[in-house]
Amino acid sequence: MTVLLCLEGELEVAVLQGLTAAEIQVARRCADTVELLATAAAGLGRVAVVARLDVASAGALRRYGVRILGVGVAPGPAYDAVATPVPTEIVAEVRALGAQNEPGGSGSPVDGELGGWARVAVRRVRTAVRAVCPAVAQSIRLVAHRPLRQWL
Repeated sequence: MTVLLCLEGELEVAVLQGLTAAEIQVARRCADTVELLATAAAGLGRVAVVARLDVASAGALRRYGVRILGVGVAPGPAYDAVATPVPTEIVAEVRALGAQNEPGGSGSPVDGELGGWARVAVRRVRTAVRAVCPAVAQSIRLVAHRPLRQWL
């Protein structure tokens, strides 16, 4: 499991130390929401730990297959889970969200869209096929954007 951090100050450092001690990989420490979304779009994280997030950004993260942990916020539609700004609680919630997000787990992307891990696999296949036959690579891209449930 990989984590994207978008926190500030001493809390970010304490959470980073807690995640490292729990052997949870932090893929990126993001300075703002724009960097968080770009990192998620690249498929680098499975769980995002954020201090605040708007609903539109939350929707984008979910499309990339990222679960969202809000820290020090009220529960709402933008968050999959919330935690108080206590590093040990944040680490426990990250672990729980990560377990739900593993391929084949209860958070597996069979909800009508490809998750980040599947999107990366499709991108790699498309790149390899493009070198041999560009027309086939185009059809792979079109199939990959259809809801996954149609192919199960």
